[in-house]
Amino acid sequence: MKRFISFKTAVTATVIILLLVTLFNLFILLGVAPYTIVWGGRLESREQMVVFELVSILINLFCLIIVLVKARRFLPRLGKTADIVAWLLPVMYFFGILGNVASTSAIERALFVPVTVVLFVLTLRIALEKNSQ
Repeated sequence: MKRFISFKTAVTATVIILLLVTLFNLFILLGVAPYTIVWGGRLESREQMVVFELVSILINLFCLIIVLVKARRFLPRLGKTADIVAWLLPVMYFFGILGNVASTSAIERALFVPVTVVLFVLTLRIALEKNSQ
């Protein structure tokens, strides 16, 4: 995998995707996009959506921080910790793929299965980097 995707490319692409997904979460939170297309189409109220979207934003920001620390672009002293914690990301995205495939929302399946697969591949590439830059 290292021959096909460079560490730098994986980091850059992951950061861009996470920022775009976070922006999408903000659109859901602000009512710009309907909340019926996320969380498997199972949200029952606006209050429930607010909680789930805030959690989603926090998770995305956590992932972003882990990627940036692993790349030594943020808090480089924590790089060795990020080398270990980075393995949580592909595991999380693997389960995210399963959740998106099981979604009752066709829009969620069409949009977020591919995004989550790409994030899985990119974060796996990031986690595989032995000596982060």
